Order: sequence, then structure tokens, then C-alpha cells
Amino acid sequence: MATDRITISAGGKDFVTSLSTLKSSGAGYFEALLGPTGRSMKGRKRARADDDEPPRELFVDRDPDLFTDVLAFMRSGRIPAATRTDAARLEDLKDEAEFFAYDDLATACTEAVDALVAALEAMTPPAPVARSLDCTNVPCNSNTPLTIPVPKGQVLFLASATIAGPGSLAHRYVKTKEQKEDETAVGSYLTFSGEQHSPDFQLLAGHPDLPISNVVLAHVAMDHFRTDGEHGLHVDFRQDLRICLSADSNINNEVNFTARGPADCCWSLAIWVGHADAIPGLTQRPAAPPTRAVPRTHRREDDEDDSFTTMMLATMLARQRSAARTNLAAMAAIAHLAARR
Repeated sequence: MATDRITISAGGKDFVTSLSTLKSSGAGYFEALLGPTGRSMKGRKRARADDDEPPRELFVDRDPDLFTDVLAFMRSGRIPAATRTDAARLEDLKDEAEFFAYDDLATACTEAVDALVAALEAMTPPAPVARSLDCTNVPCNSNTPLTIPVPKGQVLFLASATIAGPGSLAHRYVKTKEQKEDETAVGSYLTFSGEQHSPDFQLLAGHPDLPISNVVLAHVAMDHFRTDGEHGLHVDFRQDLRICLSADSNINNEVNFTARGPADCCWSLAIWVGHADAIPGLTQRPAAPPTRAVPRTHRREDDEDDSFTTMMLATMLARQRSAARTNLAAMAAIAHLAARR
């Protein structure tokens, strides 16, 4: 009575399977061995000359450990899970597939090796890189924002922003000879070109696809500061921001900057884009802001302008602290919007 059972001896270890498994596997070696080619061969692999039945026992001089995986693939069409995570074993199994003329198994081995390589590359973090940007001026009241691409996984580090442009040229006036005789006359004060009122500067950032288009990063309101005497009043137009922005939450992976203020002014930005670990000074603490005090020797205790100057200096310091809180609020708002997407 014919039976479908067959024993394969691979390297001295017996494997019991079925003829249908071998014939339907697609392995050219067994298709030939169990077909007319095999019946014409001499030796143990050949069936009896007077018998059309296929052999019940075959011998292959191959590694029995690897043949376990070959037979498993014939039965299920899948490489065993433990083997799929072993690159060296996959390469050895691919050699077995070539011996048995088993194209499907060879292809599966190649795909499994490629998957391991891709997984390894995904687990290996890229070398951190960063670059500084040139020509990063944001004109005030322009209809075209400054758009900066920020690749996924990287950040935009806004180190500082400086008010610049022809309209931000400060003018200092000192007393004339006649004014020096007038104790109530102003010693020096600060104004701006073409501005009848105190100019107001705002720097904003946003994503093109966010419901809230812009978040204020810096806000500077300039007053007509004045001092008594001939000592000038020095105002730092540079804002030390040190803000990190990410574009991972928006479709275009970019950050837009806009500015408000006099039309002939702009914000000049010091920007880095890249991985946080590669940006110079990102983890360093910012330097203390310069002291903006008027020397005591140039003030008179009985002058009402002295109290006004003190009040204005206090206002400047308060605005600095407010700007710092605004920066934190901007970062929190952007993080909140990113989390909602």
C-alpha cells in the first residue's frame, strides 16, 4: 500500500516528513530527486527499477541543524522566529537554500537580513549635527514671513534677537550752552528716526498650520528715556532669548517668524538649526544682563527728573522680567499645541 511518508537523513539525523511537503515546497533539489530525474539515478536515492513508487528514505549530506529550518520553511512558508533575529544563521540558511535550489527560501533569508539591518539602523541614533543660519533678518510689518525648515527630530535654537535697521538708529541730544544754564533742561534722551512716538517692537513665531498663527517671543517698547547731565543713557537692543522651537508637530516641518514695529526696522536673529546636543552653548547659562544704571555722580538728589529717571530704569528692568516670562509662556504654548496634534 502506497504511503506519503518519507524519512530524510541529513548529516546522520533523521527527519520524517511527507512526499507532498517536499514536492510542493518549490525546492528544485527535491522536485528533481522525486521526479523522473531521481528515478534514473543509481544508488540509495533511486527507487527500485521495477517499482514506480518514490523512495521512502533519502540521504543528504548537509548540516542537520540548518536542515531543521529548511524543513520548517517547507511546512509553513516562514522562517522560524528565532532564526529571523540571527543574521549569521540567516546567511548560513541562505547557503542551504542555494544548495537545494530553493528560491523562495533564499528570498526570505535576504528579506530577513534586510529587516535586521533596517532595525539596527533605526536603533542607531544619527550623529548630531547643527548649523548656524545667515541672513536671518525679520523685517517689521512685512507680509512675507521668514520661513525656516526644521527637520524632524531637530530643533531651532533662537539664541538672541537684536533690533536693527535704519529706523532703529538712536539719537542722543545733549544740552546746548543756553540749556546748560537752565537746570530744568534735559541732559540727554533717546528717540528713533522717523518716530514721533515711542516705537514698539515685537518678534513672533508660529507654524503655518497651527490654529494660533503666532506666539510672541520678544516684546520691546522703547521710551524717550532721558537723564540729567551730559552722561549718555545706554540701551541694549539685543534680547538674549535662548529659546528652542520644534517643528515636529506641523506638516511642513518649518517655523515662521514675523515682526511688528516701524516699517524701516527689523529683528536680526542669531539662529542654530540641528540636534540639540550639537548646538554650541545650548546647555550653557546665559550671561547676566548689563547693568543700565546712571552713575550717582551725574544725578542731583533734589532734581525731580532724578526720580523720573529712576522710575524709567525700574520700568526697563520690569520689562526684562516680563519678557522672560513671555518667553516661558511662548514655549509652553507651543508645547501645548504640539501635544494636541
